[in-house]
Amino acid sequence: MKKDNFDISKLSGSGYVIFPLSMSRLSTGQSPEIIYDFLKFLEPKIESISNDVVLLYTDGLYLNSDDKALDLRKKMINQMLNHKMGLLKLIYKEKKYVPKAFHFLPWDYSILSTENFHNAKTALIKASKNDERFKECLMNDLKIQGRESSDANNSFLIEETVITHLLTQKEIPLPHTLAPENGWRLICYPGEPISSWVYVYKNNLLPKKSFSDKQDNLFAHSLYNMDKRILIDFDVMDI
Repeated sequence: MKKDNFDISKLSGSGYVIFPLSMSRLSTGQSPEIIYDFLKFLEPKIESISNDVVLLYTDGLYLNSDDKALDLRKKMINQMLNHKMGLLKLIYKEKKYVPKAFHFLPWDYSILSTENFHNAKTALIKASKNDERFKECLMNDLKIQGRESSDANNSFLIEETVITHLLTQKEIPLPHTLAPENGWRLICYPGEPISSWVYVYKNNLLPKKSFSDKQDNLFAHSLYNMDKRILIDFDVMDI
């Protein structure tokens, strides 16, 4: 029998808590208040005080659309600034965390900070045409997200899958204040991982790094579901 997914009892060592932020959920499931409350929930589990928090705004993903670019850009900038200031207000008010350990990054930071984005995206575009199971995963993810199958939406999903994979494999360097550069990376999201990402990991559609230290590889194959308070381990789940 495969083991079940459970909550994390403790986080040993140091690393990053990473929040990929959906622009459509910045005022709901990923509001500043919810992010801050979740950090307080994690706090008793964390053994080291040398950790950083990364908030990755997926603004660039939403440019894969047919909306008017200028209007969309104005909307995204206002959403990001309001969200950032809302979270910083809570941080400064309670004085529990180090403000400089919070890093607010736009989506394109991830693309420009890795050497492997183009090759990885090209590989998944090819797989989306030749691998029927992967194609099914993409279609299912689009359906769950309420998106129609189109070039723009397919590009959105493949780009999301590529960056998330590269983040967990430490192919994207992150700014750091307290955390070591090679620390663990825990990706947190209010929901299940997209099946396309899980399929890519389980079927080796993109390369995986070889980590010498098990601690460095701690969350390279998982996502923390903030809603259910469990760590989803790709090695033990079916899609």
